Amino acid sequence: MSAMLLTAELIPGWADVQRAETGKWPRRECGVVVAAPTETWYLVDSAMVAGTRGLPGSDSVAKLLARKRGVRYARNLPGLSAGESVRGPRSTSGGPGGGRR
Repeated sequence: MSAMLLTAELIPGWADVQRAETGKWPRRECGVVVAAPTETWYLVDSAMVAGTRGLPGSDSVAKLLARKRGVRYARNLPGLSAGESVRGPRSTSGGPGGGRR
């Protein structure tokens, strides 16, 4: 049995079902595709990266969901602005939580 052809239109629908069932957007490591139990997210993502199964290549589940569903993609997050650090903006209140004493 050969692998099913995939499209960039089909995969976001599968992701919507996955999110509705699990409460989370799918990632490469998520296991079985809820809407297509013979598929895994690893195999779908691998086909997107390699350009197999009818897909153009140089893509991924994460990139596609960022484009089609606005899901945050860790490799495409905006940089920090001036005054921000990994811990976030500094509070000017002088106390924990930023509130008045």
